[in-house]
Amino acid sequence: MLVHKNVHGMGHTGPKRSRQRICHLLYDLLLKGLNRLWGIFDRLKQCFLIMTIKTEHN
Repeated sequence: MLVHKNVHGMGHTGPKRSRQRICHLLYDLLLKGLNRLWGIFDRLKQCFLIMTIKTEHN
């Protein structure tokens, strides 16, 4: 459905629409990447906290 709409829109607006789509895709990728990085950072932080607690007990 989406592909059909995009192909249909190309005739009216030309390359402008595809540029918007590329920007949207890049933005989406950026958000996903940031979310993944944040998840990794959060996990590292938890590991670090566990490590510091363990060393304090020793």
